[in-house]
Amino acid sequence: MSLVMRGPFGVRMLATQSRTFYGRKRFGPKERTQIDNITYPIVVEMPRVEESDLRWYLDRRAEYPSVTSILRLTMPSAGSFLLSRWRRKKESELGAEEALKLRRDIRQRGTAVHQLITDYILGELREEKIPENLLGYWHSFRHVLNDLSEPMGVETTVVHQKLHYAGTCDCIAKYRGKLCVIDWKTSDKPRPTLDHCHDFPLQAVAYAGAVNVDKSYPFKVDHAMIVVGYKSGLPADAHFMPRAMCEQFWKKWLDRLEAYRNLKFLEEFDSTTI
Repeated sequence: MSLVMRGPFGVRMLATQSRTFYGRKRFGPKERTQIDNITYPIVVEMPRVEESDLRWYLDRRAEYPSVTSILRLTMPSAGSFLLSRWRRKKESELGAEEALKLRRDIRQRGTAVHQLITDYILGELREEKIPENLLGYWHSFRHVLNDLSEPMGVETTVVHQKLHYAGTCDCIAKYRGKLCVIDWKTSDKPRPTLDHCHDFPLQAVAYAGAVNVDKSYPFKVDHAMIVVGYKSGLPADAHFMPRAMCEQFWKKWLDRLEAYRNLKFLEEFDSTTI
């Protein structure tokens, strides 16, 4: 059964059964044969482009906005204010050029930590080769990594074709025996509860919902987890979200997705209006 939502100016936006967190996917005989030959962990790569700090994933059929871009563009006013205030503060303290360099360094740090964890999961990490500036993060994440098993996907693209978004999922693995989507984060501030994690839960649940309908993944996930590691080496905070909690955050993600669609409609409407 299909439902229809209405956006601004009577815009009709499709809402089908694919809007559920657990989703639906069926495999034909040929697809089942291909499933038997899958090598784990799965790594799906998709071309992507970045423009004005926004990211798009491309395939032959469509361009998909990234989960992080959607969340950034629909950030609530309070979060947007705090981010702007932090940027203004850093520009005041360091100057515009150094503040920009700081933001780049933070992104590069996150990328390096992700690669470190990926190498560990793939069995390619040599601990004696870990750069000194990443050792604290390594010790921080280590206790969580020790509880992982059966990695099913790592740094892999997930696509929700019905809801039209995509993203790169950090990890899909069992944590203490439960299969979940895992999102690795670094932070200079403690994030002991999900309330301290801003939009991180929505990001993880958006990836999990995409896994549940993406035929590149012949399985479904009930859970998601956010793991926040610290340069100091303090144990990472692991925020495990069971299915009931994922369902709650999924509804919030759908609200943000609708807000994004409304925003894009207004941009297109404005560009065609004299």
